[in-house]
Amino acid sequence: MKVLKLKFSLVFIAFIFTAFNLKAQSSRELFKNGLASQKAGNYHESVKKFSSAIDLKADFIDAYFERANSNFQLKLYEAALPDYIYLHRKFPLNEQYIIKAAVTYMELRRWADAQSMLMKLEADDINLHVAEAKVRMAQCKIMLKNYEEAVLYLTESISIFEDDDQIYYYKGIANDSIKDFQAAAMSYSKSIEIVDQKLQKKNISNNTSDSLKGIYLIRLGNTQISMFDYNASSESYTKAIKLYPKDAELYLKRAFVNLQNNQLNVALADLKNCEELKFKTYAYYYTKARVLKKAGQFNQAIESLEPIVMIDTAFYAKYLKAQCLESIGKYEEAQIVYKLASVKVPAEKTKEIEASLKRIRNRLYELKRENDVPKFTITSPILDVDNKIMIAKSHQFVEIKGKVIDKSLIKSIIINELDADFELDSLNPTFRIKLNLIDKEYLKLKIVDIYSNTTEQNFEFNRAEKNIPKHKLFITYAEKGKEIFFDKSKQKIINITGRVEDESAIKRIMVNDKIASFNLNETNPLFEASIDVSRTDSIKILIIDEYDNIELTSYYINSKAASEMAKNPMGKTWLVFIANSNYENFSTLTGPEKDLNNVRNTLLQYQFDEIIAKQNMTLSEMEKFFRIELRDLVKEQGVNSLMIWFAGHGKYTNETGYWLPVNAKKDDEITYYPVPYLRSNLNSYGKILRNILIVSDACESGPSFSLVEDKIADFDCNTLDAKNTSAFVFSSTTNEKASDNSVFCETFSNLLNSNVENCLPMSTVVKTVSAAVEKRQSQRCKYGKIKDMNNQAGNFYFIKRIESPNQNKQ
Repeated sequence: MKVLKLKFSLVFIAFIFTAFNLKAQSSRELFKNGLASQKAGNYHESVKKFSSAIDLKADFIDAYFERANSNFQLKLYEAALPDYIYLHRKFPLNEQYIIKAAVTYMELRRWADAQSMLMKLEADDINLHVAEAKVRMAQCKIMLKNYEEAVLYLTESISIFEDDDQIYYYKGIANDSIKDFQAAAMSYSKSIEIVDQKLQKKNISNNTSDSLKGIYLIRLGNTQISMFDYNASSESYTKAIKLYPKDAELYLKRAFVNLQNNQLNVALADLKNCEELKFKTYAYYYTKARVLKKAGQFNQAIESLEPIVMIDTAFYAKYLKAQCLESIGKYEEAQIVYKLASVKVPAEKTKEIEASLKRIRNRLYELKRENDVPKFTITSPILDVDNKIMIAKSHQFVEIKGKVIDKSLIKSIIINELDADFELDSLNPTFRIKLNLIDKEYLKLKIVDIYSNTTEQNFEFNRAEKNIPKHKLFITYAEKGKEIFFDKSKQKIINITGRVEDESAIKRIMVNDKIASFNLNETNPLFEASIDVSRTDSIKILIIDEYDNIELTSYYINSKAASEMAKNPMGKTWLVFIANSNYENFSTLTGPEKDLNNVRNTLLQYQFDEIIAKQNMTLSEMEKFFRIELRDLVKEQGVNSLMIWFAGHGKYTNETGYWLPVNAKKDDEITYYPVPYLRSNLNSYGKILRNILIVSDACESGPSFSLVEDKIADFDCNTLDAKNTSAFVFSSTTNEKASDNSVFCETFSNLLNSNVENCLPMSTVVKTVSAAVEKRQSQRCKYGKIKDMNNQAGNFYFIKRIESPNQNKQ
């Protein structure tokens, strides 16, 4: 039995020994295969082989080292570093592992870690001093901005390695960084001298040495520019060009120093080389323009600047172009470009640009001096045959409008001792002023231009004006086509209501030979008359004012169109579009007017009974319109669905969203229109207004409205219930700046234009427009219910016209 146990033990030991040998042999084979893959340049495969070898033999030192080397070759420095650190910790005195770890830290830009690792080489237990380590230590100090420390370190290193060109080179960089240009130039020159000596000893050109020499020469040339030694710099660049004849940037550098040396033809030849090498950078165009300007070729200099002058940050290009324009006597163009340059001015050029603007203004002032007195016309109110201003007797105030015609800018426009409003920087400006007429017998106007040429004229008032009255109806009608939409098959009596607009009192209003009721003592009175239209298809309205000015208007009763319009489940539907473009204190916009036309043309396909267009509204106009005028119109005409679209500048500040009137002032919130005002005003529009949709296409307008944001629900036209109510707002941006070219409006209109269905819910529009705006302009649209408003499961719908009647557009 003992013999049997002994045999078993011997067999087991032999098995374990054999398995160990097989495992060791297998790891060596994997390592050998890894070296073969590494030698063939297949580093990914070699990493796998070395990793497998380490899995079989955890302390396989050579496999760790070669795996790190392969990952380093793959530029996978994060993967290489742990292996080098592992090896260093196992063998802390091994210089090779220290250097490899330090270089890997440097590739990862971990300069402090690399410096700490390199310092280990100089410790007492290693005390290794090699040129490569000195250079890399200096690099770390420079990257850590310890420039003076780097200079001292490299000075000490030179005492050991006095013939190492790279030590001198990095000492030059450190000296450059502390603006010791003389010392830097000496260091670069020494590095070049050492390379030349090496090449002479070998008596043959060496690509590596040539490359290093070229780098040293370029650095030396750059430093010589800092020393204003342009001759020496040109010589350095010339030597570098011999080594790098295809380096266009070197030709550009040499062109710059030749410009400083007034070697203009040589500079142009270098720029020609840049052009042949297809090197046309900002610096190329700017340097070429400077050379041409210095050569007196101003037009060619301006032409050279054109590719770069409109770049926002191109102050120097703009400034140079303005100087060239001034040199050839194009003072007005020069002034424009000086102003463009003054938008973004480097601090050191502020006084220079201010002096240039003052100089060009003075030149233009003297150049344009003339002696002609300004001319003008009064455009409103009208003048009678005796050149008297016609004003109704009942008017206490009058707004005078006019236009000046003069070759020069206008300094002042004074009417009855008051300053009129006009643009000081505008030629032939329009002017306006509101006057109190109490105790005024005449109007005294005085216009003075910037050369003190003066026009004065007095105008008497004619209180018997000759303007015919105008009126506005509060029923569904088309002013342009003179149609009233009324279904005679359902009713025989039509209530004609409206408002008169006239400068004078009204003495008579007749509707189809029936006297309308109105207040004789009221200015611009409301009128009303009930007319039996069972035997007529027309309505005639006669209005006579106190001076017997007469308006007679005939309308055709369009029963068919009224019948079709009645099928609209949205009821009477209006669009109000506010397009603010011509801002006084903010940048002018071109988009809103274009968007107005786009939306207006699009909605002609849909059942909108009225499209009201308001452009360039001031703060007081916006407040009055939303608080009073629109409210009265909605109530008087029984509007059921109202869409309000604002296009213009917006602002979101102090947790409040604003729409900006055209007279808004920068950083003055009191001149902005707060959007919460509109929400408050809408609550007073009456219960007959069932559906409200606000569309805000204003940059930086923020949340604007207090919203209840739910997930956008899908609405179905098949379940459209005319009894449901809704109040939604859709904004093009939250707090971002919006583009003047509105993708928001473009997509909105395109979707409605391409729609072939009879009905399109607003929820569908929102999804399509929001996706397009986010993709093309990186803006986040905002959509939701307006808080604290009547919103009972409804939505705003766009209903197609069956037959499109004429629409009233104002």
